[in-house]
Amino acid sequence: AGDGDGAVKVSEISRRLILREFKGHTKATRFCQFAVDGKLVYSASDDATVRLWDLASEDSVGVFKGHQDYIRTGTVLKSSNDLFLTGNHPGTLIKYS
Repeated sequence: AGDGDGAVKVSEISRRLILREFKGHTKATRFCQFAVDGKLVYSASDDATVRLWDLASEDSVGVFKGHQDYIRTGTVLKSSNDLFLTGNHPGTLIKYS
């Protein structure tokens, strides 16, 4: 889950336990999704960036830019860890690969 401070938190809901917390976005995080392989997490933020996080090392392993405004949604395509889409306001879609 993302939060208003820009952090990304991976939690075990049943135990209400935060397993990982990633910091790097400078504004609110609006979108988070696991990659197909379950080893990476994508996040998108009001800072107009997408970040790729490695669960094992807890490091940011990629920062993607392209939007001029805050990002509101995204998806990782189930066919590949390397292909994802983001959308912002006022409606621009960007494909990253």
